[in-house]
Amino acid sequence: MARKLIICSAGSRAKDPWQYPLPARLRYTGSHIAKVARTAHEEALPFYILSGVYGLVAADDPIPYYDHLLSLDEVGALAAKIVSRLLLDNIHEVRFCTKAKLTWMPYTQALVQSTKWAKVLLSVHVMRDDD
Repeated sequence: MARKLIICSAGSRAKDPWQYPLPARLRYTGSHIAKVARTAHEEALPFYILSGVYGLVAADDPIPYYDHLLSLDEVGALAAKIVSRLLLDNIHEVRFCTKAKLTWMPYTQALVQSTKWAKVLLSVHVMRDDD
């Protein structure tokens, strides 16, 4: 399996409330998700979403509805889930699109920690709040 570069963003508080699992790209309805998905498509890169519950999920991975905001004391456990997915999918580089929001900080910390553990390159791109 070839090593790969992915682009990802944190999930969003805005979610489709459908009770059955939906592909992650449809579950999360925040405007930043659509923007990062478009960028991934334009650059022919795999698109992943960072969930505070499920870790790193591919855009087409089905996930059930949930409502959870990651806290700082959960960063280590989430980082361990992310490492598993990085290794499973043979990811060698992550381009993370984030926002400069206090509530997004634990997601960034989990990704920084996990990529360090897995020896994966990480670049962080801060989006404007209107993205």
